[in-house]
Amino acid sequence: MSGDLQIENLDMKKKGKGFTEDIAKFFENPSRESLREVLKNNFGEFPNIDFKENFSSGAKLARHVLAIANSGGGCLVFGVAEKPDKSFEPSGLADLKDKADITRSIEKFLPSSLLINEDIAILDCSYAEAEYPTLKGKKFQLIVI
Repeated sequence: MSGDLQIENLDMKKKGKGFTEDIAKFFENPSRESLREVLKNNFGEFPNIDFKENFSSGAKLARHVLAIANSGGGCLVFGVAEKPDKSFEPSGLADLKDKADITRSIEKFLPSSLLINEDIAILDCSYAEAEYPTLKGKKFQLIVI
């Protein structure tokens, strides 16, 4: 698999291909349970997972981040659409947002302790070429809190 996974803040560079393979399998058929398993296997337990098709405004995004932080941590996944039957589809993002822009858009709404302690990580997942046909050419971003 030649998915390009770029990681910031969390000590995940050591995870290597195992993590990138796990996350690719998740995006092939996304569900809360499968992402929870990927995160648990690689980082420990994450009780809260929320899927978003696109990014929202800074204030609204900050509310989502704060809600997850206040409830014990979790993950926001961008580029996954919820279908009417409540299943999920890996729709992908048109473009990856710059991590610094994401941080700037939410930092004025979040307590400094959350930002100073680096309790937030933004992950880019881009699949220009992928062994999973559903993912080919798609991009996703995750905010892990």
